[in-house]
Amino acid sequence: MLRSSFVLTLTLMTSATFAQPGASPEELANNFKTALARKDAKGFEAMLAVAAERDRGPVTDMFRRRAQLRLVSAELVPFAKYESSYKAAVARGLKPAVEPVAWLVVKYTPQTLDGSGATSTETDVYLVGKKDGKYMLSS
Repeated sequence: MLRSSFVLTLTLMTSATFAQPGASPEELANNFKTALARKDAKGFEAMLAVAAERDRGPVTDMFRRRAQLRLVSAELVPFAKYESSYKAAVARGLKPAVEPVAWLVVKYTPQTLDGSGATSTETDVYLVGKKDGKYMLSS
């Protein structure tokens, strides 16, 4: 009994370690990959900053669907790569939830669409930014 309590406590402590924003963009990317591998939607939500709470549910639902796929890569890219798209969204009224610093580009294993051999590759792009001194993801 004591041993199982120790294992449970250790498991919960390990989970809590990854279910948080990062001290750096790299740590955040690693936390995201861990949450995805564990299909840990709560952990993902802990590292997600949204401008409006109504956005949290749809983004978390997308994470749950993606967690069923196999991760190919999760790569940090410079903010400048998609900066023009970001600026256009802000001009349309997007209210940033974080101070942008980079992007996390996540690619999943291609999925077969039908018997013809056609495939679709799923890719997500998350804004990585700073909020309250920590690095977080934002949609």
